[in-house]
Amino acid sequence: MEGFNPDLIGPDFIKPEKKEQEKFSHIKVFRVRHGDTEYYEHTQEKELGPDDFDITSKGEGQMRTAAETIERELNKDEDVVCIVTSPRIRTQNGKKIIGEYLKDRGFLLWNDARMDKPQDRVRNIDVYGEDGDVVPVGDEQYPEIFNQVIADLEERTPENMSRDAYMRKDGHEKLESFEDIGKRSRRQLSGFMRIAKRIQPKLDRRIVIIQLEHCETLDDFYEQASSGEYAMINDSGPSKGDVVELDIPVDGDEIRVEFLEKEVGKKRKIKFDYLSGEFTPIKAE
Repeated sequence: MEGFNPDLIGPDFIKPEKKEQEKFSHIKVFRVRHGDTEYYEHTQEKELGPDDFDITSKGEGQMRTAAETIERELNKDEDVVCIVTSPRIRTQNGKKIIGEYLKDRGFLLWNDARMDKPQDRVRNIDVYGEDGDVVPVGDEQYPEIFNQVIADLEERTPENMSRDAYMRKDGHEKLESFEDIGKRSRRQLSGFMRIAKRIQPKLDRRIVIIQLEHCETLDDFYEQASSGEYAMINDSGPSKGDVVELDIPVDGDEIRVEFLEKEVGKKRKIKFDYLSGEFTPIKAE
């Protein structure tokens, strides 16, 4: 995951005897879309702080449901949980809710001041100004540009298509391309695979990473892992609060995938070459 340092996990959980270190064959990664939001962060002319809330009461409920979903897949006696988030307030809100939920139930969370910094490369979608440079969300001109982009998309979207599907298909001249967003997403996945291969064999607990993110950054993986069944372009992409579980192996490149909110008990497989960034779908069981 670009911007994420695997060395931040440890050394507290490292065992000295190598034979005992090969206990776990994979790490678990839960990629979670943030909860329902009013997008105050994008439309207000002031920068929200980490203690502000940008998700609604419905969004809070979605994050608690996501936490319950994740808890069912964990073992508090074996797992160490690390939660990472984009710099957006709505994902940081989700991290707080899910983290408190798991901590209250006795799960071991890896807390390190260096991990509290939101992972910039997990952000949703860049907005560009007239000069072609990225406009930070906290910039005074951001709300005007954001609202103009939304208005443009509403006007351009055909009646038989959703705004998200149109944005995924045709984009917007002031928005980052989905090709570039997909590249960012794949670099994050490459980072997860490096953690599985380089760090997990050294630990006596299984690494569990919960990543709070966005529809845009999730879309490429959803589309690839589902062979096109789930994607923004056909209005079946990740919904708010959705959780997808990845079992990433210590050895090999075959990832087991489960869309926990969409398919009960259905395991899919996909291969990912973390050096080339290429996917190879595998027929579902």
